[in-house]
Amino acid sequence: IGASPGIVLGKALVIEETELVIERKTINDTQAEVTKLKDAVAISKEELTKVKEKALAELGEHEAEIFEAHLLVLEDPELVESAVCKINDEKVNAEFALNEIKEMFVTMFESMDNEYMRERAADIKDVTNRIIRHILGVKVVDLANLEEEVVLVAHDLTPSDTATMDKKKVLGFLTDIGGRTSHTAIMSRTLEIAAVVGLNNATKEIKDGDFVVFNGDTGEVTINPDNETIDTYKKLKNDFEEYKKALDSYNSCITHEKDVKDDLELVTNFNYKAAFCNVELGKYNEAVKHLNKTIDMLNEEGRLDKNLEEIYQKCSFEKDRLMYKNNVEDKRFSHFKFLSTKTSITALIIIILAYIILKIIGY
Repeated sequence: IGASPGIVLGKALVIEETELVIERKTINDTQAEVTKLKDAVAISKEELTKVKEKALAELGEHEAEIFEAHLLVLEDPELVESAVCKINDEKVNAEFALNEIKEMFVTMFESMDNEYMRERAADIKDVTNRIIRHILGVKVVDLANLEEEVVLVAHDLTPSDTATMDKKKVLGFLTDIGGRTSHTAIMSRTLEIAAVVGLNNATKEIKDGDFVVFNGDTGEVTINPDNETIDTYKKLKNDFEEYKKALDSYNSCITHEKDVKDDLELVTNFNYKAAFCNVELGKYNEAVKHLNKTIDMLNEEGRLDKNLEEIYQKCSFEKDRLMYKNNVEDKRFSHFKFLSTKTSITALIIIILAYIILKIIGY
């Protein structure tokens, strides 16, 4: 599933999912297990608070809400207190008790009809696995200190992974699971990092150091491609970057136009530039619309100073050139032209009839 647009060529870094070995053990000192659980929760809370602050600073308030939700999961009495009760009632170890409660909640969420709610099972897994790792003393891969540019290949990437990793070194994401509403997909679009999710067996098919190319729009992935495929993807990457640059320029023009709406020269200049951003995007009809808008504004102004006159002349010339070169029809002009002819004929008939009537009555 193509989750975030972009063309990527790079070396794979496969993040092997650390399997948490959880066994049921009979415990005599249940209080020690409860303390172990609560200590792990406290450490996890401290970590997630830092991750949330980092996300807030780097990604914005909306994305930081994910970690606020994770903190709420940590504080949910049904989760932690249910595990405490299980430890005391069944005299079992902390990691086993918490894992049992986790599986119950995950099963409940994954069985829901709503895709968004099913994806929220990942939140519970992320939070509870973090606590369990602290109970077991298992370390995680540090994505904040990557040595080179890589394509991350993982079974899944948690929100914590995407928030703390070194974004400058990550070219793209490939994951075994996930959909367009999964955290990996949402975060990749927010970070503007290309991603393909739901590949099922990416971590099995791709080896560390393999050269991979992929299209974040179509979801196509090729492992160790031939030179011809590499050249094709290099061209696609260049085209995509040019497109993105033009789109960013267009959005910038539209934003600036709103900011300077009282300055006619700046507004018409931004509209003129927006027209040529659309040319670069291949949207010729939109380009003509922006040129027409500029011409209309200047026509309404009446007498123009030298700078505005130059803009008017450039817009008129470029509009004619664009329509001729790209076979674009100015629908507004054609429509206007048709109405103008029809209206003129009607007006002429009315004038002739009025003349005849006036002659008849002696005027």
